[in-house]
Amino acid sequence: WAAEDGERFMYLGEDNDLWIGDDEHCAKGKATGYVCHEAGSMSRADFLAPTMLSSTGWYSNDGSTLTSQYDAAQAARLAARGDRDGDEGDDGDDDTDKWVEVPNVRVTAVHG
Repeated sequence: WAAEDGERFMYLGEDNDLWIGDDEHCAKGKATGYVCHEAGSMSRADFLAPTMLSSTGWYSNDGSTLTSQYDAAQAARLAARGDRDGDEGDDGDDDTDKWVEVPNVRVTAVHG
């Protein structure tokens, strides 16, 4: 699915998660982007359109979230795991520490 401006696309990544990313990410089916909906135990065969996705399981990175909201979500995530300085559990191999949960996302319309 493409955003109205044609610059952002919603697609299934190689990891079976739903991603919102740019045209290069989409064309390659990369498991990377700006916003992600984790599949978890849900089968992608269970839905036909993004409007059917649950409102939980959404994550965004610092480039797609307002700074104040990202900082608050990051602080809450770190506090929940008892990590005040942000380095506990960070092995430097991936970017999982860049992602924060986005509560109550609901895709309400798809154009195209």
